[in-house]
Amino acid sequence: MRADVVAALVISVTLLPQALAYGALAGLPPAAGLYTALGAATVFALLTRTRFVSVGPSSTLALLTFSVVHERAGSDVARATALAAVLSLLMGMWCLLGATLRLQGFSDFLSAPVMLGYQSGVAVEVITGQVGPLLGVPTHGTDPLRRLWQVCTHLEQIKPFTAAMGLGAVVALVLLKRCAPGLPGGLLVCLTAIAVSAALGLARYGVAVVGPVSGGPTTLPRLSTSLGDVWGLLIPAAGMALVASVETVSAVRRTTVDSGEHISLDRESAALGASSIASGALGGLPPMASTSRSLSARGAGAHSQVFELVAAGIVAFVLFTGGPIVALLPMAVLSAIVIVGAPKLIDVTGWVRLWRSYRVESVIALISMAGVLAFGVLVGLLVAVVLSVAQLLRRAAVRMTPSSASPVTTVPPTSSPGSRRPIRTPSSTAPTGHCSSPTPRGSGRDSSPRSRPGRRFHGA
Repeated sequence: MRADVVAALVISVTLLPQALAYGALAGLPPAAGLYTALGAATVFALLTRTRFVSVGPSSTLALLTFSVVHERAGSDVARATALAAVLSLLMGMWCLLGATLRLQGFSDFLSAPVMLGYQSGVAVEVITGQVGPLLGVPTHGTDPLRRLWQVCTHLEQIKPFTAAMGLGAVVALVLLKRCAPGLPGGLLVCLTAIAVSAALGLARYGVAVVGPVSGGPTTLPRLSTSLGDVWGLLIPAAGMALVASVETVSAVRRTTVDSGEHISLDRESAALGASSIASGALGGLPPMASTSRSLSARGAGAHSQVFELVAAGIVAFVLFTGGPIVALLPMAVLSAIVIVGAPKLIDVTGWVRLWRSYRVESVIALISMAGVLAFGVLVGLLVAVVLSVAQLLRRAAVRMTPSSASPVTTVPPTSSPGSRRPIRTPSSTAPTGHCSSPTPRGSGRDSSPRSRPGRRFHGA
């Protein structure tokens, strides 16, 4: 029990600033991220069979939420919050439907190269979309690259105090991460920024702050939504359910790989669905498992899901008692937290290994990344699905091609990158399939199953 409490404290010092930042990233009141952490963590902890997996807000789903919701809500924050809650409810229903029909195998549908490119594109979109709030330059629209262009062409609108707080927070977070990685950098920077904001009265100088944080749910989805809204959010919610399921499977596999536990992925999908519904009922955004937080909980000595219940209690305490303090936090600091945390979505090692050994898959990953940057995260997700289908068809065609010889070649996994199983397929001596030769380029160094093209992406 004591170890679980310690793990909860370790998780909370990271979760609290991240939840506020991801709520703002979704274009919602920052407190929406706290409601997501509270509802999702509590319900998932009560239903899951895993000991270490942590569920809460994520940068990937926050950006998807922003893209989906603000096309309908525009600048109406109350309506955007209600639509985000509906989106969370619908995502939960899709996850429950998948668990009922035992469709969790679809979580292995998106291949490793495709998700490597997709997550890299999401990271670039997250960073570019936060430059405006970081410097205090007003931007419009949902396209992060267009918003970055607006900043570059309106540099005269930079607010000095906002930019000083934002850039100072970025520098502080980077230095703390490199020089003192054991310290909770995000929490320390937030507390320092709150103290500075209170001492100088930054709101009087045009610095945007979080503002009042209520002690109850921000809104209920029934307030400003219609049947047409629900119908329009069904397909985006299904795509978000697929992404969330992929990351949940990855978190489960990576935290149970050497524990000998037998975990039902369909049950975990049902637990994720219930947690998403709880988040939506509180006015939060769609949640997702976080592999990084899950590994941190395990490393901190957690023994059971008690750690997540305690962490949810800490979030509730902040919500109901820390409102006046959180209200002073500059929004630019939350943008800094998002910008510093986004690069972890880019798996540089995975890109290098992929390029050295599997050039065809490298092109597929680049197309997936370009799809996100050119068309946005939602259409980019559709591009990723189409690319995965194309890969499956190409591999099926390779298997059906007659050949005189059939050496076995290891190829990049079509299943979830969190899986430890290499996919093996017959290959002829002709340059067919995934490689330009019977064995991948660089196979002398990287042909072992351990050298997969990329690790599982992290959404928190």
